[in-house]
Amino acid sequence: MIAAHGGVGFRADPSLSVACADALRDSDVDVVSAVSSLEDNPLFNCGYGSNPTMEGTVECEAGYMSSDGFRFGAVGAVSKIKNPCRVARTLALSKGSENLIDPMVLVGPGAENYARKQGEIGSDLILWCHIFRFSFLKS
Repeated sequence: MIAAHGGVGFRADPSLSVACADALRDSDVDVVSAVSSLEDNPLFNCGYGSNPTMEGTVECEAGYMSSDGFRFGAVGAVSKIKNPCRVARTLALSKGSENLIDPMVLVGPGAENYARKQGEIGSDLILWCHIFRFSFLKS
């Protein structure tokens, strides 16, 4: 079972149901692939479609938990990671140094540096349509 929360807002868009169905189209889809599909869809308030903060930036977060080995990973306050859920999974499943305890939560620049090393860094996530739509935040 996958539950998708596309953010809160003032409008109901029937396209959201279509986007959820598209994310689950493959029968062998895993949760991270499904969430990545939603993060890539500008209809959802996550990843690429995130609304700007009061300062006009985008800050995303994502968490991943697996009952297989009781693994957990999360990233937060990230602006340059296209698919935060992928980085959270990578962090959860990573095998660190034998001398160190694996990190479970990374935020801000530390999370973005980790994502860059994993090849998961993107450009700034602000969508121009969101900047236009929420331009009142800057005024």
